[in-house]
Amino acid sequence: MTDTSCGIAAALAIASRHRRGMQWYTDGDPARVRQAQERLHTLAAQRMGPRWPEKYGTAPWALIHMLNTATGLRYRPYLWNADTIDHVRSALDKGDDIALYTGGNTLPARFARFDIVSRHVVTLRAGTDTGVIVFDPASGQDHSMTWDEFVRVSRSKDRVPAFGNWRRVTLALIPER
Repeated sequence: MTDTSCGIAAALAIASRHRRGMQWYTDGDPARVRQAQERLHTLAAQRMGPRWPEKYGTAPWALIHMLNTATGLRYRPYLWNADTIDHVRSALDKGDDIALYTGGNTLPARFARFDIVSRHVVTLRAGTDTGVIVFDPASGQDHSMTWDEFVRVSRSKDRVPAFGNWRRVTLALIPER
């Protein structure tokens, strides 16, 4: 799967946990899943807000629209910072799923702190009592980690497999209740 379709895959993964009849996505035929992703990506790229460069995947506003429709919740974007981390923790404690945009490898290292271009989407959900699960649609894998480990790697400069091998979280889409 390319980074351009991971936002769609993330939306479908979250929808499969919130909406009856969507289990086919996580348990389904790979050809049907791929076809649904392609159809939704085309829809998102053409009809949901201002134009977004295809090389950057699904536009945040398009993904928000799809998540709102799929879950019945109202998702809102947050730039990644300490306050956002508190919002994420609160949403996870309520049982909500979160979409995270990751990035951070596009500028030379000396400019890394300014490199906030969102390039990939993963999902985050509560795991064990002290942990979280990051689902990377590109690999199709769940990555379990403690909350403290997640917070640390979300700000790191290291490539993180759970984030599609991007360096850090740049944006979070969090439902409001």
